[in-house]
Formats: sequence, structure tokens, C-alpha cells
Amino acid sequence: MNDPIYHVSPDGLLALTVQEDSHGECEIGFHGFDWRVPASQLAELSGTSSTEAVQRFVADILHDRALIAVLRVAQEMSDVWVTAAPEADWQFQQPGERLEFRYWSGKPARLEF
Repeated sequence: MNDPIYHVSPDGLLALTVQEDSHGECEIGFHGFDWRVPASQLAELSGTSSTEAVQRFVADILHDRALIAVLRVAQEMSDVWVTAAPEADWQFQQPGERLEFRYWSGKPARLEF
């Protein structure tokens, strides 16, 4: 298994990981949080190879082209994921949760639902 690759956001709040899962497949996620997306899923959605799909996905995140959802409970981050459906994510908030949308750079996303 290869060592994970870490990218830390400029504000230091997020660490994006690119690593192999227990079955040897590459996956992307945020260090310390459960959300993960496998390279095979990215490849299927993009119609490219797994390697190219991972490179594009990571570049989209690092260059503020991907929207990141941050779920907070009692001010603490409890989950982080890349979202393509922020309005749907917003609708599933539970009492006591606060959902924020941001970009890798730390810039908040200005969304209206």
C-alpha cells in the first residue's frame, strides 16, 4: 500500500487525503472524517481512467472549483464532504446541526435556497 498523500487547506482546517483503501483501490476523502469517494466511481462518472479522474477531482478541490460541505454540531466539525447538491444537503440538516458551504481556500460559498 502506498503512503497517503495529504493536502492541507490554506486556513489549516481541512486535510484532503488520497490513499488506497483496504482493497487496494484509490480513494479521496478528508482526514478525520468518514466521507470517501473511490477512484472507480469518479472514473465512471467522468468517462476517464481512474488516475485521470482522481487528478481532475483533486485539482477541482484545490482550485476552488468544487463545493465543500462542512457539518457542525456544537461548533465542532462532525463531517466534511464534496457536494454537487448543496440544496439537498441543506434540507437534511437535523436540529442542533449547522451546515456550511465553502471552498478549499476557505472562502465561504454564497448560496441561496
